[in-house]
This record gives sequence, C-alpha cells and structure tokens, in this order.
Amino acid sequence: MECVDSLALQSSTYKCSKDSIEKAVTNEITKKSTKSVKSSKAHLSSKDNTVHLFSHLPSFKGSLPKTKSYIHPAISQIGLQYATGVVCGGNARAVALLCALKQVVQDYVTPDQKELARDLHDQVKRYMEFLDLCRPISVSMDSVSKYISPIILCCSGRTDQQASGH
Repeated sequence: MECVDSLALQSSTYKCSKDSIEKAVTNEITKKSTKSVKSSKAHLSSKDNTVHLFSHLPSFKGSLPKTKSYIHPAISQIGLQYATGVVCGGNARAVALLCALKQVVQDYVTPDQKELARDLHDQVKRYMEFLDLCRPISVSMDSVSKYISPIILCCSGRTDQQASGH
C-alpha cells in the first residue's frame, strides 16, 4: 500500500497519466518480487550447480549398475528411467515393470537343457535385483513380483508357445 501511496503522490506532483501510473505500479511490484525471489534462493555451489543444503547427499551420475549377467533391453531401459527419475511414483513404476515383463515373456526362448518355468523365474528374480540396484523396489513393484511368480511357475511342462498364450 505504501508503494501505491508514493506513486499517487508522484503522479499528483508530476501530472502523470493513468497509463504511466499503472506502468510504475507494475514496475515497482516486479522489482519487489524479483528482490524476494533473489533473496529466497538457496546458495548454489559453483561446481555442477548443487544446492549447498543437499551437498552431503550422493548424487546420481547417469549410469546403470554393472552386472555380470544378461539384462533384457526392456528391463535396462526402465532401470535407467527409474534411476534418472523419468518414471517416478510407485504405481507408475509398477505399470512400467508390468510392461517390461510382458516384453520379456514375449521375447523369451527356453534354452536347451532348461525348464521354461524355472529358468524364466530365475531371470525375473535377477531382473528384480537389477531394478533394486537402480532404485529401491516400491511396495507395488514387490506386489507385481509376487503376483507374477506363481503364474510363471504354473507354466512348468509347457512349450514356449503354450506358455506365452497363458
């Protein structure tokens, strides 16, 4: 209110028009709001623009964890999305996991001397461990894993085509 009073005083002294008063008011408000925004910003460190308040926490550098076993491309893709925060929230991560597992099952071919149910179940467990390394497993993702395990195990004794139709 003080700003408006001082501008009204200026306008009566200088015989300003209504448009110039409105411009002066908006300029004054803009100055005050940018001043408050500048003063409220946290101190940023010069190296890699990190906020000083969070400087003690580890930061993600953008790479996936190293594994010695094969990881399906769909699983590595969502692992990177989880780690970088592209897919966030428990439900969204569970839906992404279901889509990736669907792709894994569609691409799966049983190796020689292996049983479909056991090998696929072991792979899914490995994939879940990999995803846990990317970002801790959410409750809904754990529920997806628990839900899909008996479905995979009930496919024992079936061929790849029969199991993928199940």
